[in-house]
Amino acid sequence: MRILKAIILSIGALLPLSAFLTDLKAESAPYKIGVILPLSGEVASLGNYIKRAIDLAYSELPEDQQSRLKLIYEDDQLQSQKSVSIFHKLNSLDKADAVFVLGSGVGNAVGPLAERQGKILIAIGASDKKFAVGTKHVFIHWVVPEKESEIIVREIKKRGLQRIAIIAAEQEGVIAFNKAFMAEMAKHNLTDRIVLDERYLQDNKDFKPFLSKVRAKQADSIYVLLFPGGLSTFMKQARDFAIKADIFGAELFEDQHEVAASDGTLIGKWYVNADEASPDFIANYKKKYGEHPGWATANAYDSLKLMADAVARHGNDNAAIASYLRGIKDYKGAAGSYSATGDNRFDLPATIKIVTKDGFEKISG
Repeated sequence: MRILKAIILSIGALLPLSAFLTDLKAESAPYKIGVILPLSGEVASLGNYIKRAIDLAYSELPEDQQSRLKLIYEDDQLQSQKSVSIFHKLNSLDKADAVFVLGSGVGNAVGPLAERQGKILIAIGASDKKFAVGTKHVFIHWVVPEKESEIIVREIKKRGLQRIAIIAAEQEGVIAFNKAFMAEMAKHNLTDRIVLDERYLQDNKDFKPFLSKVRAKQADSIYVLLFPGGLSTFMKQARDFAIKADIFGAELFEDQHEVAASDGTLIGKWYVNADEASPDFIANYKKKYGEHPGWATANAYDSLKLMADAVARHGNDNAAIASYLRGIKDYKGAAGSYSATGDNRFDLPATIKIVTKDGFEKISG
């Protein structure tokens, strides 16, 4: 009886030590971030811009912060079905703590899964807020479309555009963006200036029927919301149709690979995008990669830096990390100075830019 009692007391004494060692092991385990990007296929330029920015941010972290993070890159070719399969692999096999994805389509597909599993998810370059707002763990790091639409409508009024044709990809983020644009046009009683509004599947490359309608409608301007591949093809077809309308767009005009693919037809075109990245970020990116940082690179860079800071403060506690992200205030990063909006987004600045033969220039804010 005395021996049994001694064994029980010994086990009892060891339990707190066992719990302590378990907590210590969990705390010392690296925080794994799965990064799901289109690294091949037609929109690979977008994914590779993002990957380079994340790698740059990681390379600048102090050694102790680098040792706390592990990045796991996966290629989804921006296809939501592949993104979902990759998420399940990251969750079950890699035991990832967080996931970065690109755009609204993948955000809508993977966001609910991440929320259910208690994983932090940051959707870079996503305009559709519905998969993030009201969740505990899902965030968007991009300019809110309402702000971009406000700036682009102001530019439309300034330029006196009266007959606007819209061509857009059939994709969640573009739909959300166009919805915000139409709401802003309605606010200014300008919806009667929209003479044509059509959607095309992302793999469509024949825009001649649309361009024929542009000519028939005598549109004086075309608002283009297409993805890489489609955008450069549209621009060349518009040139072949001798379209003289003022062509403008948003965000994805800022891709030097797409500018090159357009045979120069994108040069001189204006667009709305996130405001200029910080000079230091641009200089460091160009030095490391030999090219101008493309679309959403500053957002990707800041996302990694924010997560590194959060993990340094809160370890692998995703509830605490989510609370930290939701409470960001006056953060000074590559994407400018900004704060969290309170609804799992960030109040990032936007501006009007123009494509030049040497790159991209800000022309108004």
